[in-house]
Parts: sequence; C-alpha cells; structure tokens
Amino acid sequence: MDSDRARLDPHEEPSLGDTAGLAVPGLTAAGALPAPLAGKEEALRPPTPLVLSAWQQTLWHGLAVLSTFFMLRYLWWRWTESLNLEALWYALPLVAAETSAALGLFVYFYALWDHGDLDWSPPEALLKSRAKPRAEAAGEATCVDIYITTLNEDLDLVALSVQDALALRLPRGVTSRVYILDDGARADMADLARRWGVAYLSRNTNEGYKAGNLSNALGQTQGDFIVICDADTRLLPEFLEETLGYFADPLVAWVQTPHWFYDIPQGRELGLELRRRLPLVGGLLARALAWIWGPVRLGRDPMVNDNRLFFEVIQKRRNGAMASFCCGAGSIHRRAALMRNLGNPLCRQTVTRDHKGAVTAFNYHVSEDIFTSIRLHADPVVAWKSVLHSRVLSQQLSPQDLGSRFIQLFKYAGGSLDICLNRGVLFAKGLSLKQRLMYFSTFFGYLSCLHTLVLLFAPVVYLLTGISPVANLGGIYLLYFAPAVLFSELALLVACGGIGDWKARAWNVSLFALHLRALLRVLRRKPIRFEVTPKQRQEAGFTALVWPNWLVVGANVLALALAWPAFILGWIDYRPSALVLVSFFAVTNAALMLPMLYAAYWRPQEEAHRPTPYSGRLGARS
Repeated sequence: MDSDRARLDPHEEPSLGDTAGLAVPGLTAAGALPAPLAGKEEALRPPTPLVLSAWQQTLWHGLAVLSTFFMLRYLWWRWTESLNLEALWYALPLVAAETSAALGLFVYFYALWDHGDLDWSPPEALLKSRAKPRAEAAGEATCVDIYITTLNEDLDLVALSVQDALALRLPRGVTSRVYILDDGARADMADLARRWGVAYLSRNTNEGYKAGNLSNALGQTQGDFIVICDADTRLLPEFLEETLGYFADPLVAWVQTPHWFYDIPQGRELGLELRRRLPLVGGLLARALAWIWGPVRLGRDPMVNDNRLFFEVIQKRRNGAMASFCCGAGSIHRRAALMRNLGNPLCRQTVTRDHKGAVTAFNYHVSEDIFTSIRLHADPVVAWKSVLHSRVLSQQLSPQDLGSRFIQLFKYAGGSLDICLNRGVLFAKGLSLKQRLMYFSTFFGYLSCLHTLVLLFAPVVYLLTGISPVANLGGIYLLYFAPAVLFSELALLVACGGIGDWKARAWNVSLFALHLRALLRVLRRKPIRFEVTPKQRQEAGFTALVWPNWLVVGANVLALALAWPAFILGWIDYRPSALVLVSFFAVTNAALMLPMLYAAYWRPQEEAHRPTPYSGRLGARS
C-alpha cells in the first residue's frame, strides 16, 4: 500500500492549472530602511540547533535501554509483591498512576530514539525537479504566497511582519507575493496593505477561526507554496533559501521551522544580586554556585516560553517517522498537498459540529495545524512527508504574563485532546504504526494530568493517616525505585542535550489543573474556542489561576507539619524509613509547583522591548 502511495505524483491530482506568479520588488521607498531584527536590538541571537554526536547518541540509547529494564522490573515488583492488600482503595490507584507514568516514559523514549537529521538541499534542487520545457519557454517561475493572518492585533506588529516578508531573499526562479489575511475586516489594515503594496483579503464572517481565514485565502490565491505567518511572525531573510530545497522531493508536504521568541526576559545574573546584597560573602557564594551549576539568572523566561526542547528534540526526532507536525507560524506548505485534503476521507469524517458540511483544506478547528498534519499523513493514496528544519528562521512575541500563557496553553491542550478523543484520528487507516505512536505521545502528554493528580496527593494520604500503599515501603522499595528513576533522568538528560527537559517536565506537572479543565470540557463535548494570545503584558492578578498549585503546596506542607510531630510524639506508628521517603516525595511535589507560582507573581524590572507603534516611517510605500 505504501509503495503505491509513494509512486503517485502529487502534482497531477488535482490539477492546479498554470501559475504565473507575481514578483514583489525590494524595499526601495525613500527612507524605507529595513527595521533590524528586534532580537538584535537586545544583543540576542537564535541559538544554534542541537546536534548529538555519535557517542552521545549511543550513550542515550544505552541509558534508555537500562532505564526501560529497571522501570519494568520496578513495575513487576509493584504489581506482584508490594501492594498493601489491606488498603487497595489507596494502593491500586497509586500503582495504576505509576504504570501510566511509565507508559508515557516509554512512548517518550520511542519518540526521541531517532536522531532526526535529514539531508538538506539548496533551493536549486526544487527548481530542477519542477523544470518543464513549456514553463521555461514561457518564463514561468515558482511562486510563493506568504500569508500573514490577523484578527485584532496592532498595526505595528503586522507592519513589521509585512516588512520582513517583503525583504526575503528570493532564490533564482522564485517569485513571492505577500497577503494580509484580516479576519477583523479593518479599514486601517486595508490601508496598511495599500501603503505597502501587498494584497489584502478579508471575510464577512469569522467562520472556522484561523483555519477558515487560511482556507478563504487558499481559494483566492495561486502560489505553488504557502508560507503561514501569524501577525507577529517576522521571517528572517534566508527563510525561503533554507526551506524550498526540501520540496525537491515531490512527497514533502510541508516544512516547519522552530518558533523563537526574541522578547523572552533574560533576567539578571544571580552573582550580581548576591554581591549587591551580601558585599562580604556574596562574591564567594556566587563563584561557588557558578562552579557547581553554571551561570544562574533570576527572572529569565518565567513563563517557560523557550521552545528549543519541543522543536529541536521532540519535533526533530519525528522526522525519521515522517510524523513531525505543523505548528502554524513559520511553516511552508505545498499547495498540491493542501488541495488534496479536499478529498481526504478523514476530513469528511471529522467535520466540526459548528460547521457541518464545510470540507476545507484546513480543518475548522482550534488546533487546525496538527489536525491538518494528521489528515495529510493519513492520506490513503499519497504518503506525504513532513520536515522539521531545526534552524530558527523567524522570530515572534511571547506571552508575557501567566494569563496570556494560559490562553495559549488551554488552546493547545483542548484542541489536542479534542482531536484525540472526539475525532478518532489515531485510528485513521493511512497512518503508519510509527506515526500513530508519535501522535499518541503528543496526546498522552495532556492525558497525563490524570495520573499526575494521583501522584501529587498520594504522599498526603500516607502522612496524615500512616496507611502505606506499599507493603515494603522503605529500603526494599528504594532498591527497585532508585535505579529506574536514576537511569530515566540520565537518559533524558543526554537525549535532550541538557536544554531544559527537567524544567519543561516540571512545568507540565504544574499545568495539571489546566489540562484537567481542558479534558473535562472535551469529554462534555464543549467547543474549545479560539482566542488570540495577547501580545502585551496584562497587569491583572493571577492568583485565581494558580489556586490548584497552592492547594498542592499547602496540602503537602501541612501534611509534613502534622506527620513529624505525630511521629515524634508516637501518635501514629510510622516506619522511620518510610516517613523519610514519603517526606521527600511531598517536598518534591511542593517544589514542582514553585515555577508556576513564581510566574503568577513575577513582575519585570523593566519592560521588554516592543516594536514602536506603526507609522509611515516604517517604510510604507507611497
């Protein structure tokens, strides 16, 4: 079946007709100097992509195998020898939660196994693969349409995105045209488009959210390739030079590039703070900490916006299975692949309830990017491929407060869970086993809130009652548990190249309440509404968002405060080794909540850079 899919030329069906393309000249208006990348104004540069050496890859594989062995050994012991049969109401939920967490770890290991490196080709390779005598005689070129989607964002953001889109370096034989897709239908946005000499498209309704906006534009444009940008996506000049070459393979449907936020707070050096507050010993303490932990900065990226782990590790490692998915902004798509989606059976089976009968290239869904990716990967005829190009080729603005971050994360969680639980996509016939496992790994990350809830409060029950869910809680428990956890942590440290796996996992644990809320909404079949993530910092209080985190901290700390006096006074008959071990778990659970609580009350010392308000001086053409 796969071989039959691979032999089909995706350019033949459906017929898209001839594309003339429209070249867009560079910025030539008087005084229209290209605005520097905002990141450069803060002396920031995108990080270089993570590449594991051969010995690191071998070490990671060895540690993963050892971790899997010791984890299975631990689970076997837990299920067969350690259950407290007199307290199954407590013991069974806990061991089930541990098993679920281990399943997530195994799937995560599988998703990270491959190095994910793909061969890169220059854009000339695409031009050679598309060469046609008639086209050459007619002087036809490969045309790229650049979509900049907007709803209610400030004009200054869109103007900067337009400016950088017009400044892209075009490979020989490639033309481009920029479109502002305005779902706000604003007169001033139409005027901005006219000033810049770019196309402007709007709709009478906002049906289908961003997906509807993109689908509307797709039906009115003719480019061979589509670049998707959000209102604040500023493409780097080499974007097309580094992505078009992948499309020399006629089965490549899209190329995704990493999201990089140039406005992430960089914080302040801990050493400087210690020297200022502790003149006598601060310097010595700072040097000692730097020697042990390396440079430490306070207030850096409190919202955990850094996406390196997601793009350079998780997404990149999916390349080998052809399961890296589109993440919206910063991606480029083959029009022929999107147009084939109009006849994809999976699409017709999963039309959203709010838009019955609407079968479009982009599914009308709050998570249209991953949904469209699954539909293409599940094409029953063409074995479409996807690519994660690991070098940063665009920059964006990040959520600057917890409320904005929650809006973004709730969309991700709710949309993904809806696709998983209500759309049946994991059972789509066209997906390979590898692709199913990769997508399952993504969805399981949100479902993990169920076992996280059990694990966070399990120590509290023991500390308050003295009832153990484990019959041999103590030294024997550590003999099984410690190797499993130790080798798991070492394996992930090497696999992720030390770029923040622990911090990301801790943040995911802290989001258990948000993920539970999204899960309950999806199970009740309530729609997940699309909300634009605010681009400016909101000053409202966020205590209401983190009360579940305070509950976890309070419950574990209170249980500790009651358990130890009860042990000392002999009120509850704890085993000393068990009490120490469970106390460690309680402290760990409370500590995992601290990054989220810190983010809720964090205030910047000084406002991060924001682009200047839009005006004609930004280079609008007369």
